This record gives sequence, C-alpha cells and structure tokens, in this order.
Amino acid sequence: MNQPERSQPETPILLEPIGESPFGPRSPFVEYYHPPRLGIIHLLAWTAATAVLLKFGMAMEMLEASSPFDEIPTALRVFRQVIQFVQSTVHAAGIVGVSVLLLGRVRGATGRLQPGHWIVAIDTVAFLVVHSWWALYTAARASGIIERNTFGFGSNFIWFCLPFGVISLLRAATYGATATGLRDARRWRVLFATLAVVGLIVSLIQIAASFSRGRFGLFGLTNLPLWPLIIAAVLIPTVVLDLRRGPRRDWLHWLGIAVLAVGTALSMAWWMWSQLFNRFMN
Repeated sequence: MNQPERSQPETPILLEPIGESPFGPRSPFVEYYHPPRLGIIHLLAWTAATAVLLKFGMAMEMLEASSPFDEIPTALRVFRQVIQFVQSTVHAAGIVGVSVLLLGRVRGATGRLQPGHWIVAIDTVAFLVVHSWWALYTAARASGIIERNTFGFGSNFIWFCLPFGVISLLRAATYGATATGLRDARRWRVLFATLAVVGLIVSLIQIAASFSRGRFGLFGLTNLPLWPLIIAAVLIPTVVLDLRRGPRRDWLHWLGIAVLAVGTALSMAWWMWSQLFNRFMN
C-alpha cells in the first residue's frame, strides 16, 4: 500500500558560504541569517520605542496652533487616536527589528536575509525618513517659515506632498531592486514586485499632486482602498503557501510580515476615517 508523500520545504536550509551579497548565492541551499532569540530586552525596547513615537506624535500636534481635528466628534477623535496608537506600536516593533538586524551585522553575523527581514528594514527606514520630514515641515510651519494652510493646500502644497512622493518612490525602487535579487520562492518575488508597482503608482500620483497644488483631486487618489486591497490580495496567499510549503521562519521574518499586514490594514482604516471626517466637514 502506497503511503502519501509528505510535502517538503521548498528551501532546505544547509550550510554554505554566503559571500558578499546580502541576497546570498543563487543557490537556494543556503543558511538564513538567524537573529537572537526573542527576549525581555526586545520587549522593553519595543515599549520604550512605542512611548517615544506616541510622544513624538503629541509633540507634532502641539506645534500646530490650531487643527481641523479640534472640532470633530469624540467618536471620530477616538477612532483617530486608536489608529495612531496601533501605528506607533507596529512601527516601534519595526525599529526594534531593524536594530536587531544592524547589531547582528555589526557583530559579524552572516546569512541570507529572509523576505520579512527585508520588509521590516525597508518599511521602517521609510517610516523614519517620512517622520523626520514631518517634524521639519511642522516646525517650519510653526515658526512661520512656511505659510500656515490647512493640510498645506495652496501655493506651499509642494512642501507638504512632494517629499512624501519622493520617499515613496525610493521605497518602491528599493522593493523593485530587492525583488530582482531575492533568492526565495517566486511568490515572494511577486509580492515584492507588487509592492514596488503599487508604490510607484502612488508616488507618481503624490508627485503630480504636489505640482498641481492640491487641485484636480489627485491627492485623494493616494488614499484609495484599492492600493491596500491589491497588496492584501497578494500578501495573504503568499503567507499561507509559505506556512504550508516554505522553510521554517524566525520571529524577525514574521515581524516584517506583521508590519506589512498591519500597515496595509491601517491604510484601510485611514481611508475609512477620512471618509467619516469629510462627511463631518461637509
């Protein structure tokens, strides 16, 4: 009687010299980079980073003398605060993940990065650059260097939107470059290519919106639910197939997947919030 064959991982993990490329050699038979075991120090760092990001958000709002959010209903304000809290929590975890990757490389750790490692690195760096610009922009508006204007619409809209478009474009280009060099299963390359294409489209819309000074409704196109839905449609089957057929993954890989998944869900939440806010303002 024939016994059913067990499915084997698509990418066996064997010892092999890594070389200089962060993608590793073309052969899939290569040892992955192994992060240290998740411990209390990582949880403490996560808590501290979350507190810093929440405090940062509060400081940015305090720099604004007035805000259109001051008069919104309590339920809408609470909805916004919940989104901001979840966002800070997730990106704080991403900061911890990137710190683990950097410390590992500094200490001489070798091995091919898993897809989730790349995701947490790319998205966290983009997040930090965006928020650095947000701090500069808010400080410039508070000091009068840039004219105060609701959401920056008008002659100074380019200062608000163009940098975000450029950062989004660089993020998309990084995902595209990573997709071409990734040595994992094809499904991961498809996911990275999807992130690159969606990011490219959104970034070009942002750049066009900046030069149109907020006219023609271009800026609203960047917040459509279509973009996170496309990402979710590729991310979910990729993760399910990898759980069934892929190699064993470490906690840092799954942290990257969580950062992407929660970030995608938050994009939908922000769209829902913006719909409610626009209905209230009108």
